[in-house]
Amino acid sequence: EAAAREARRAAEARLATARAEDSRLAAAAAEAESRLGALEPQLRALDAECAEAETAAETAAAALAALPGPEAAIAEYDAAATAEATAATTEAEARDARAEAEMGLQRSRGAANALAAAAAQAESRLGALAPQLERLRAEQAEAEARLQAARAAMADLPALEALRTAAREAAAREAAGLQAEAAARAARA
Repeated sequence: EAAAREARRAAEARLATARAEDSRLAAAAAEAESRLGALEPQLRALDAECAEAETAAETAAAALAALPGPEAAIAEYDAAATAEATAATTEAEARDARAEAEMGLQRSRGAANALAAAAAQAESRLGALAPQLERLRAEQAEAEARLQAARAAMADLPALEALRTAAREAAAREAAGLQAEAAARAARA
């Protein structure tokens, strides 16, 4: 009878432990899935921002490369100045050409400076976003690993029905032992 009671207690303890572990692992899996769901929009937004910044940097670099160099504007300025000195009859036209060349040079320098600043800003933005994106990807990988571990642990747990069956069998053995003991007492009396 004592052995049957002990077996029943052990089976019930295993059943309670298995239920607690099942609840704990289910909560861990739910938490990991929730964390993954929360990280997904942030990752998508950061990927979109990175793509936008890279596109802006490429556009700025292409526009900067397409600009004529300052040397061309300076040569045009020099040619206009020479024409002004040598051709008194076309002085007004030479002055206009010189002014236009100066304005073109200023516009070229301003555009080059603006595009260089835009490229630097885009690179800076990329540099600022890279660590954040890396951290969120690491968090995503960690959450996925925790989810997989929780699922694997849940799969390794003994089936609750098997533990319930063991508990019922221990209870039945205890009841049989009590009946046998009662029958023995009645036979002695």
